[in-house]
Order: sequence, then structure tokens, then C-alpha cells
Amino acid sequence: MPRDFVDANTFFGVGFLAVFVVAVVGLVRLPGFKTKNRVAVFVVFRAEYDRMEAAASAALPAILERLGDAGARRELLAGTPAWLWPVSPLMRLMETLGSYATRGFVPRKVFYGLWSPVAVRWWRACAPIVAVMRRRGGPALFEYWEGLVVASERRREEVVDPWAVEDGVAAPDGA
Repeated sequence: MPRDFVDANTFFGVGFLAVFVVAVVGLVRLPGFKTKNRVAVFVVFRAEYDRMEAAASAALPAILERLGDAGARRELLAGTPAWLWPVSPLMRLMETLGSYATRGFVPRKVFYGLWSPVAVRWWRACAPIVAVMRRRGGPALFEYWEGLVVASERRREEVVDPWAVEDGVAAPDGA
């Protein structure tokens, strides 16, 4: 397609939507699926995530560095700039997954078992981007993703290193 016909954001958004709809239809119907079909849905969903994750991981350091410039932050407030496109689909994926888990389309047990560490890691990485975007979009922007991250962190048990003092390393809490 010619570049002026469809911008990259629309192209990625439509592709993301198509794959995600297929995955969600499978998730909603999971109770009636045979085991191999359930696995197939999660394999497709995971493959789409992996594709997005690779692009986002490569671009995120430059994006965060760019946000140090006031002009870049103003550009982000005006819309979705081209330099954010590699991370934007992943952020939408996490928000949509959070929405589906909140509404019961994806069982919370499935989310916590498979996606909780991923959602938490990406939330921490993208928090500066979300903070700037919330200036325009308000506090509800990415609230489902944030809600699941907060719930995931509450569920996490503290892991204590019983040999930290003996081995001469700092304990996780800095003690």
C-alpha cells in the first residue's frame, strides 16, 4: 500500500484488532473448546504479543529518552506521534487484556497465571509515557491495565533471601 494511503498507525491498529478479535472470540468460547483449541488460541495470542514486544523493546529506550525533551512531550499531547508507534500497539494490548479480565472475558486466574508478570513489567517501563498521555486523556487512560498491575502486585508474596546477611549482600528491602 502506498504510504500516503494508510498511515502506519492505522495499519498496525487494524492488524492488531484482527488478531486480537480472533484471540478474544476463542477466549470467550474457551469453556466449550477442547483442550487443543484452547492451547491454539493462547499460542496465537502469545505470537502476536511476541511480535509487538520485540518492536516495543527495541524502541522503548529511545522513546523514553525522547520524552526528556519538552517538544516531544507536547507532540505526544497533540496525538500519537510516529515515534510512539512501536510501543502503542503493546500498550493497547495490555489495556484491552486488562479490560477483558476485569469484565470476566478472560478469567482472572488465567491473567494472573500467564500475563501478570508481563503486564507489571510493561507498566513500569511505559509509566512515563502513560503519565504524559494522562495530561490529555485524564486518569482513566489505561486504567484497566493499571488496575490489574496494582492487583497483581498485591497478590505477590514477599520473597526473603535467608542468606543475604551471611553472604554479605544487601537484603531486597535495602536492610
